[in-house]
Amino acid sequence: TFSISYKFSNVQQHLLPDDGDGPDAKAINAYGYLEFALTDAKNIADGDPEYIVKGIGWLEDLSKQSQGDSFLKLPQDKQSQLLERIAASSPGENWLSLLIYYLTEALLLDPIYGG
Repeated sequence: TFSISYKFSNVQQHLLPDDGDGPDAKAINAYGYLEFALTDAKNIADGDPEYIVKGIGWLEDLSKQSQGDSFLKLPQDKQSQLLERIAASSPGENWLSLLIYYLTEALLLDPIYGG
C-alpha cells in the first residue's frame, strides 16, 4: 500500500539524506529500485521482501508503543531516534543493513535497473 511504500522511502531518506554532498535516496530512485530488486527470484528466495516488510512492522510498532503515533507522523528527530533504537537490536541492525545494501545497489548499478 501507499503508506508502506512511503515508510520505506522515508527510512531510505534517513539512511541516505540530502546533505549537499551527493545524491540522496530520492535522487537515486532508491524506492523504485527496491521495488524492482524485490521482484528478483533470488532476492525472493533469500527472504528479502518478507524481511524488509517485517522491519517496517517493527518500526511502526515501536513508534506507536514509545511515541504513541505512526512513524510517519513523528518529527524527523524522533524518527531518527527510533531508527537508532531499531539498530540497537540484532534483527533491526540486520534490517537496516539490508536496506543500506539495496541503497548501495541503487546508487551503483546501471540505471536500467531502476536506480
